[in-house]
Order: sequence, then C-alpha cells, then structure tokens
Amino acid sequence: MAPFKDEQILIIAPGSRTTLAQLGLPESLTPARFRVRSCMFPAEKPGEFEPNKVRRKDVPPADGDGEPEYEEDVLSEQGAIWPIQQGRIVDWDCFFALIDNVYRNINPPFHTAILLIAQPIWTPKEHEKIAQFIFEKLKPPAFGLMDAASATLYAYGVPTA
Repeated sequence: MAPFKDEQILIIAPGSRTTLAQLGLPESLTPARFRVRSCMFPAEKPGEFEPNKVRRKDVPPADGDGEPEYEEDVLSEQGAIWPIQQGRIVDWDCFFALIDNVYRNINPPFHTAILLIAQPIWTPKEHEKIAQFIFEKLKPPAFGLMDAASATLYAYGVPTA
C-alpha cells in the first residue's frame, strides 16, 4: 500500500460473532471504536440484507391510508444470518452486506485506505473475492489484507514470533 497518514486508514476485523472497526491508528492497545454484531437479516427484496430485523406491525391503520407500518427490532437475533462461522465465510452475499454496512456506518473520508484483518482459514481464492468486492463496491484508493496472527504480533510490538 502507498503511504497513508494514520488517520486515513480504516481497519475492519470481521469475526464469527462480532465485527470490529476503527478509523485511524490510535495507540496499539486501544479497543476498536466500532463494534457490531456479525449478523445480517434478510430484507424484503430477495438477495438484500439489513443490519437489524425489520418486521411489520400488526396495528390496524387509524388514518385509513392502508399502508403497513414497520418497526426495527435491534435486539432480536431470530432469523439472523451469520456469514462467518468458526472463521469460515459461509454466506458470501451476507458477508459482503456486512462489510458494506460497516463501511457505510463509519462513513470514512474519500481518500481512506482499507485494511481488512483476515482469518487464517481464508484461502487465497477467498482473498481475491474479497478484494474484488472491496475495489468494485467501495472504491478505496488502497486495500490490504492482513492475517489476524500478524496483526496481533504488530499490536503487541513483537517483530518476530
């Protein structure tokens, strides 16, 4: 990757239960600023996902317009799709929706590089698939994948293992 300032790097660490994200490089032992569940919910349109469960309210319309009302259930995990299980990506469309959701919620500046912390179990073919999605959908100026074990060593300042 080309040299970028510390505050111009978005780090995303997807996990089986929790996805961590941080804009910029603070102190090495600082916890990630953004922490979200690594699950998505099917949307009304097939093939699309939402970060929270949205369900139709069973309230009869009082004004007579007949449009259904919807409510978000931020605590429910019923019907959730977990795209990563035991470190493996099992649902690619859901995984890409999760990464896109994290990116959109953080809303980094235009010239922000992305560093994705990869699980050791991911294959080079999966790395290519992720890189293709990142460049085509999010269009960052630079993108890098770093193994989780290497990231841990870097965080603790250990040059070799």
